[in-house]
Amino acid sequence: MVNEEKVKLMTKMAIYESGKGKMDLEISHFHINEYMKMEVVKSVIVNTIVYCAALGFILLLMMDKVIEAVNNHQFRKYMLLFVVAYLLFIFLEGMIVRGRAKQRYLDARPRVRAYKKNLAKLHFMYELEEENITNPKEEKLEDRIEEELDGETIDF
Repeated sequence: MVNEEKVKLMTKMAIYESGKGKMDLEISHFHINEYMKMEVVKSVIVNTIVYCAALGFILLLMMDKVIEAVNNHQFRKYMLLFVVAYLLFIFLEGMIVRGRAKQRYLDARPRVRAYKKNLAKLHFMYELEEENITNPKEEKLEDRIEEELDGETIDF
């Protein structure tokens, strides 16, 4: 016999798993500080590559001024300017990425908790159903579930 409540709960959980749940469950494997650090490191690596490519492209476009700066011994001044701009860019981008990662983590936590609670409820339903099969004089399955879990499911 198919339990309609179990089917609804499994469908709701499957929809969550295939949508926001993919990222939420991946995020939930980390502690908040580890997740933020990992996102910042990924951002620094990608932004360093982008900055170097952009700088190289700009230097190629302005090759005549670069050669003139080298001849006039002003190359150090420009290099210092590029390094300071890079550090400022990386710092600001790191702060933005850190804030976004923290917010993403904090937003995912309640959804993962609700998912785990629904998973526990589903597990409990299966246990009760198995127990009910082996002991048919037991009270109705739905009544026992309502009594144990107060019948609450959480929407994602």
